Amino acid sequence: MLDRVASDSARIAILCHPHPLYGGSMHDGVLDAAASVLRNQGVSVLRFNFRGVGLSDGQHAGGEGEADDLAAVAKIWKELDERSSLRRTILLGLEPRGGTTLNTWIEKNLGGSTESLLAPLLNESRKTAANRSADMTTRIAAINDLKLSTDPASRELIFDLLRPQEPVEIQLAAVDTLGSLQKLEFPATVRERLATFGPRVRPALIELLASRRNWLGDFFAAVEEKSIAPHEVSAARRTALLSHADADIRAKAKKLLDLSGATPRSEVVAAHLDLLKLKGDATRGKENFKKICAACHQVQGVGTQLGPNLAAMRTRGAEAMLVNMLDPNREVNSQFVTYIVSLNDGRSATGMIGAETAASVTLIGAEGKQQSILRADIEEIRSTGQSLMPEGIERQYDKQAIADLLAYLMQP
Repeated sequence: MLDRVASDSARIAILCHPHPLYGGSMHDGVLDAAASVLRNQGVSVLRFNFRGVGLSDGQHAGGEGEADDLAAVAKIWKELDERSSLRRTILLGLEPRGGTTLNTWIEKNLGGSTESLLAPLLNESRKTAANRSADMTTRIAAINDLKLSTDPASRELIFDLLRPQEPVEIQLAAVDTLGSLQKLEFPATVRERLATFGPRVRPALIELLASRRNWLGDFFAAVEEKSIAPHEVSAARRTALLSHADADIRAKAKKLLDLSGATPRSEVVAAHLDLLKLKGDATRGKENFKKICAACHQVQGVGTQLGPNLAAMRTRGAEAMLVNMLDPNREVNSQFVTYIVSLNDGRSATGMIGAETAASVTLIGAEGKQQSILRADIEEIRSTGQSLMPEGIERQYDKQAIADLLAYLMQP
């Protein structure tokens, strides 16, 4: 029984029912539930009865005969036209790896090596993945297919898709596939361009770089070079590295991922902690807020909401609020980092990335001013690693004025 979904690019799952001698059949309730979930996810489902079950001839054969039943399903598939979408989805849906039992089984029953069977399909996938005129969903499916490829051309294509001219969805699909490729050194070109990735792709790449044992050398080097800031590493990943089984990795993580370490503004922060003891005037603080903060923040309906939510930050306490005011680049969420976009005609634009579509990138500057830029006009996108909020508030206001501002911001 074949339940096909409408999309030609859908994968296929072959569901084998529970033990034939204990009431198992292709109409088993578990298989019904699994098939329903798979179809909703765009996956075609193929079910069949083993010998001796339902209308299938024969009788239970201790497992060996049932393996032959599965081989018979594959034989039917083999007789399909080489270019049929069903054959493609079955082959790619199996995802056989070299050296595995499934790989050996396919070579025995399908009359050719897995590599030779996959080659024409993966060649087609490479062409589709690189085709910017193709439908986005189709391109992403093709990029996903390349997880099975060992051809250097596939890897080079994946690296090439990690650039600002490509939609962010394509870049994220490339990151996902990059993480599935086997026996791969982390691409030096990608590591060198970490600063060129936007706020959605950059965190995914950082997580990927820190996820493999053989890539940790590149990860720690990037942190040492300040290409990656410690606060950009997720809490879960930081915890995993700090508790790693390898003592050298634990020591490296402790040294490089310490969030309490000194920054260039640490002395300024230390010199102003005493203002926490001053009694602030919230009314005066509101006027200070309007002058220096309202262009990017909003409190009680005053100002423009561009930067982090100050109401949420208030729950961390007055000292944390003060530290972020005096040292705005200590822990910048990737969403609020400033980017420089260089255009093909020599111009450049600066701001936070507010939105990304398949065709354009929208920058947001102070006071919410927006600028939409076509991806086709972009030469490079580069993160400054800096917040849109400037440093130096202590040069504009004395401690009492900052205490007043803090009193206003800490109001419930």
